Amino acid sequence: MREHVLNPHLKAAAPEALLRRGCVTAIELDAIKASAGMRWEKMRATIHARLEAILRQKLGATDFFAQMDETSYLVTMPSCDPDDAQICCLRIAFELHTSLLGECRLSDLRIAKIAPGKDGTLVAEAIEEPAISRLVQRAGLHEHLLPAPGRDPRPARPMPPAAPEPEKFVHSFAPFWDVRLEAVATWRCLTKPADSVTRTSEEHIRNRLAQTLSAIGRSMSVLSRRLRQRDRFLLSIPIGHELLSSPIARMELAYTCRNLPAEVRPYVLFEITGLPQGVPHSRMSDFITVLRPFAKAVLVHVPPHNLSFAAYQGLGIHAVGIDLDHGATQLAALQEIERIAAGGRVLHAMTFLTDVANVETLAAACKAGINLVAGPLIGAGVPEPLPIRRLLAREIAQPSAARALV
Repeated sequence: MREHVLNPHLKAAAPEALLRRGCVTAIELDAIKASAGMRWEKMRATIHARLEAILRQKLGATDFFAQMDETSYLVTMPSCDPDDAQICCLRIAFELHTSLLGECRLSDLRIAKIAPGKDGTLVAEAIEEPAISRLVQRAGLHEHLLPAPGRDPRPARPMPPAAPEPEKFVHSFAPFWDVRLEAVATWRCLTKPADSVTRTSEEHIRNRLAQTLSAIGRSMSVLSRRLRQRDRFLLSIPIGHELLSSPIARMELAYTCRNLPAEVRPYVLFEITGLPQGVPHSRMSDFITVLRPFAKAVLVHVPPHNLSFAAYQGLGIHAVGIDLDHGATQLAALQEIERIAAGGRVLHAMTFLTDVANVETLAAACKAGINLVAGPLIGAGVPEPLPIRRLLAREIAQPSAARALV
C-alpha cells in the first residue's frame, strides 16, 4: 500500500465524494520500470508521454488524470462505476505495456484503488487476485495475456462444450435506396433486444453496448460469408452517441473493431445516431477518429431541427441525414428535408433520410436531391441482405405518384 501526499493538483483530481464512490484509480508502472532496468532514467520521459497520449485518446470529456509520482498515474472517471473505471485503466495499462514491450502477463498489469488516508494523504490499495483476474476477464484481455512463467497455458483436460445461450438480440437488415441509381446496394443492420425488460440507466448503457457489439458480430458474419460467395453490397451499422460518449463503451467498440477482418472493412459503414443538439466539433472529431479507421465511411444522423452544421465540418463525414418523425406534419417533414439537403451542400457530403413512410415525403426527398432513403416505404427488414438490385421509383410508389419522382 502506497501513500501519496495530497497536493492541490491531486486534491482537485480526487474529491472526497469520488473517492468514496470508488471511481478514482491508479495505473502503476512498476513492472515497466523493472523491465527497463538501468534504462529507466533515459526512458522515463518517453514512457510518461506515451501513457499520457493513450489517456488523452481513451478518456472522456469529464475524466481527468494526473501524475502522482514517477511510477503512478491517478485516473478519475466520475461517470463510471468502480468496476468500469478499473477495467478502463486495465485496458490502458495493457495497451501501454504491449506497445512498449510487445507482450504482457497478468502480473504486469498493476492498478490500485485510491482511497483517502490520514493527514491529507491518498492511499493506493493494490487490486490483486482474485479481483484482478475477474476484471481482466470482463475487459476481454485474458486471451491476449502470456501465461505466468512455468505455467502450461493449455487446460489440464478438455472442457465439455457449453450449452448454447439463447439469443439476446434480434437482427434484421433494411434497405437503403439510392435515389440517383434507383437501386439498393446498402443495407442497415437493425437490432433490438429479444425481451422487453425495463432496465436502469446503467443497465441500459450496458445493454446498448451488448446490442451494438452483437450487431457488429452478426453483420461481420453475414458479410464475410457473402463476400466468399462473391456477393457485393455495403452494410451499415448504427452506433449510438451515448456509447461513443462513454469511455468504457468507446474502448470496447474500438477493441472489437480492431479485430474486424481487413477484407470486410471496405464494405462497412458506421452510422452515428442519437446526437443531441450542441455537440461540439472536438467531440465529433473524437467519434469519427474512433470509427473511421475500421470502415469505408461514417454517416451522421443530425438532431431534429438542426440549424448549424459547423460541428460536422472538416471531419471527412461521408453523409449526413435525419430520422423523420412519424407524428410530424407533412410541412414539418418538408422543412427537415430542405434543412438536411442544405447541410449536405455546406459539408460537400451525401444526404440520407430514414423512416420515410409515404410517397409525398419520398417525392420531396427526390426533388431536394437527397441521395439515400430508408423506411417502410422502401422495404421492411429481412433476415439477410439481398444482392445489389435495381428498384425503380415506379416500383416503390403508385403509378401516379411515381411520375412525380421522375
